[in-house]
Amino acid sequence: MTQTFEQGWAARSFAEQFPSMDAKEAERLDRLNHAITDLYMADMLTDSQIKAIREKKMPKAVGKAVAKMNKSATSACRKLPDPLYESASGCDLEFASADQGRPACGVGSTR
Repeated sequence: MTQTFEQGWAARSFAEQFPSMDAKEAERLDRLNHAITDLYMADMLTDSQIKAIREKKMPKAVGKAVAKMNKSATSACRKLPDPLYESASGCDLEFASADQGRPACGVGSTR
């Protein structure tokens, strides 16, 4: 899936475009975006330079920030407790009776 983003003078902030992104990283990308626009408007960047920045360099910078955001989100998910493990902790796994065949605490029940 291709991720797109807005850039240029009318673009929404990166914090708005990527709500999960670190605030400092989003602010850094916003400053870059504004600086690129300011330099272009001041006639300090040529059309070919602005094209290279907007089509190659800025997407690469945003891609790195998004990858970092996704990596931190993935690692945060791995730190979450396993619901099955958590439901089993603290109960003894003795069977309620030999004919029921399931733990007394309800883990593994078919409810």
